[in-house]
Amino acid sequence: MLSAWGMLTGLMDAAVADIAGIAADGRHFDRQRIVQLADIWDNNTSNVFGVARIRPRWLRERSARKALRWMADMGEARRAWMIGHGGEPMRRLLDGIGPDPLYFRDYADRVVPSRLPLAAAGLDTDYDLDAAVVRAFALERRGRELGGHLTLQTPRRYADGVAELTVHVDGVRAARLTSTDRGGLGIAGDAELRVGKAGLVRATAATVTLDDRMWHRSRAGLLADALIPRRDPRRRRAPLVLLPVSEAAWAAARCFHEVMLQIRQVRDAEGVGRVPLAGLCAAVAGAGSRVRAAADLPRSRQERAYREMAERWRPPAQVGEGAGGLPGDAWLTLASYRAGQIVTNFARPHEDGWRVGASAWTAAGRFTVSWTGERLTIG
Repeated sequence: MLSAWGMLTGLMDAAVADIAGIAADGRHFDRQRIVQLADIWDNNTSNVFGVARIRPRWLRERSARKALRWMADMGEARRAWMIGHGGEPMRRLLDGIGPDPLYFRDYADRVVPSRLPLAAAGLDTDYDLDAAVVRAFALERRGRELGGHLTLQTPRRYADGVAELTVHVDGVRAARLTSTDRGGLGIAGDAELRVGKAGLVRATAATVTLDDRMWHRSRAGLLADALIPRRDPRRRRAPLVLLPVSEAAWAAARCFHEVMLQIRQVRDAEGVGRVPLAGLCAAVAGAGSRVRAAADLPRSRQERAYREMAERWRPPAQVGEGAGGLPGDAWLTLASYRAGQIVTNFARPHEDGWRVGASAWTAAGRFTVSWTGERLTIG
C-alpha cells in the first residue's frame, strides 16, 4: 500500500512527467493544463520539504496526510489529478472533501457566483441575450480535444447597465466565431451556443463566469442568497504549519519552485515560445524521489543531498522566441481575439519534433476562427 509520504513526493514527480509529456508534441499542446500543474507547487513545494524534515517516520506520515488534504482543498480538478496518480489509497485519504461550491460570499457578505453550469445559470432571465455583443473569444487545443471561451457584454434585465459574461466550453465538436458577430447569444441545450447570424459552438460541456458587481440583485442571485449561509469572518483556510527547514533544504525548495514559476509563464500565450519546457522538466525530473530518499539520511548527508539538488535544479536560460509572424506551415493550437488584438499559438516541425511558437498582430478587419475536421483554422 502506498504511504502518504510516498504519494506526496510521487505527485512532485508526476507533475513534472505530465508537463514533459504534454510538451513533447506541440501539435497537441495543452497550455492551460501545464499552468494548472505548475501552479500546484506555488504553495506546496515548501510543504514537501517541511514534511521531509519530520522524524520519526510515523510522524512524517501523519504530516504527509495533512499536506495532501491541504493540497487537495483547491478544487475538483486538482483532486481528480491527485486520485488519478494515487489511486484508491489517495481516494480514501481525500474522502470527505466536498465539491466546489457554486456560490460564495465576498468581503461585504454579498453572494457571488463561481463558475456555473451554463444551462442552470438563468442567463436568459437576468440578461438581454438578444442584445449581447462579442468582446473576446478563443479556441485552444487541450491535448487531443479542443476547448475555449467566449466573452460577451450584455444588458441586464433586472437593473440598468451592462454586465460581462464568459462562457467556457470543453469538448468542442464544431465551432465558428467571428469578431464582427452581432445579433446576440442563443443557448440550446447544455452546451450549444449560437452567436449572431452565423456563429456557432457545439461542445460537450459549458460553464459560465459572470463579471457583474450587481449579480446579488438578480433573480438567480436572490435565490442563491437565500441558500448560502452568511459569511463568518473567523472562518479561514487554516495554514499548514510545519517545522522550519534547513538552509540547504530551503535553497533546494526555492530552486524547484523557481522552475515551476518559469514553466507557468506559458500562461502568457504570446510568450510560449520563450519557455524551454523540455529543459526545465529535465532539470527537475525525479525531484520528488530525491526528496523522499534524502528524508531518511543522516542530517549531514541530508544537507549535502539538498545542496546537490539545488545545484541540479538551476533552471536553464530562456532562449526561445517571442511572438512573431505566423509561419505558413503552422499547425494552430490557439486562436484568440480581444479588442482587435489576435494571438495564436502553433506547432512547427523541427529536427527534434514539433516546437511551439506564438504570433500576434492587430486585426485589420473581420477575424474568424473555425474548428472543423479536427483542425483549427483562421481567416
